[in-house]
Amino acid sequence: MSRKGLKVALVADREGWVLDMIARAWAGALSEAGHQPRVVIAPARRTVWCREMKRWDAVHFFSPWSFIHLAGFTPVPVVVTVHHLTVAGDRLIRPRLKHAATVCVTNAAMHRNLAASQAADGWYCPLVRVDVGINPDEYVFEPASRAKDFDRKAFVIGFAAKKSSNDDDRKGLDRMWAVLRVLKHETQPVRLRFFGPTGPSEWNPCDVPSDIRSLVEFAGYLDRPNYLRNLSSLDCYLSLSRVEGGPYPVLEKMACGGVILSTPVGIVPELVRSGENGFIVSGDDVGAIVEQIRALMCNPSLADEIGKRAQDDCWKRYGWKSVFARQPLSEVYQNALTWAKDKDRLGLKVRRWRCNLIRFLSKLRNR
Repeated sequence: MSRKGLKVALVADREGWVLDMIARAWAGALSEAGHQPRVVIAPARRTVWCREMKRWDAVHFFSPWSFIHLAGFTPVPVVVTVHHLTVAGDRLIRPRLKHAATVCVTNAAMHRNLAASQAADGWYCPLVRVDVGINPDEYVFEPASRAKDFDRKAFVIGFAAKKSSNDDDRKGLDRMWAVLRVLKHETQPVRLRFFGPTGPSEWNPCDVPSDIRSLVEFAGYLDRPNYLRNLSSLDCYLSLSRVEGGPYPVLEKMACGGVILSTPVGIVPELVRSGENGFIVSGDDVGAIVEQIRALMCNPSLADEIGKRAQDDCWKRYGWKSVFARQPLSEVYQNALTWAKDKDRLGLKVRRWRCNLIRFLSKLRNR
């Protein structure tokens, strides 16, 4: 039975992060559908969380870490979006999927992974494939000029990511350095620009081997408009990651109009038709990556053509209006409510008991 006006909390870990932007896009679509969504930044303390949760009909976690910390203390039906599973994330997230009334996944590989493991891991709730998207209006601007300390004749390759303890391996930085070691001998100068698009960047020159350090610029943290303008100014975007849920900057660079070279991780196999609107590469085949970059350097018109095709394709398929037109969001939450009512009554009772206990203990401490 259809139910209008659902109150839905959309939970992200930090304001301005990419998952916060995705949550806000969902909030806009839910509002248009007559619901009452609110984007919530996950609190550090469970007492605050338990006090706030009584007002919602459902809670949707967009970040795995807030889901890990808070799902077991959420007294209403839970929806979670899973982007990817690292070794640590896999160990922490899978046991908690039993708390979910619906699990959303953002790429086909993740959908296959979780569908195959449902019986083995002991959770059976609906598994829904959803897409991420972009707002085309954000991408109408003049590209930023080249950095002053970079040769204006250089071929500039870009890479955007936040920095954390496991990123060197997961993001394939060793592969990036191997490519740069070959390209540094090119007649046309080649430069690599790092961005920190989703919060203060911790990338610094010490992360780069000394023999190629002069080829790398760290743009640091940029606010959203400057980040997109700088992303647009790149000659190509190179992603050699081993594990990704997006990577969202690939989608953003396509929306800006530009060439993508990426390993087949996350949503890339669904975004990129290799040779038509970008290139899918093997991260361990340094020679092939270098040759593809050389081809782009020697043929700017080819790069322009592929970049324009990528932009047209991205705007058409992954503009938020197109994304939401093919995946009715109301059904995600209505199905979650039905599942929780029919299949997870005991789980809901346990989580409500935990929440009430935390509120009670909090009141005792405050007396």
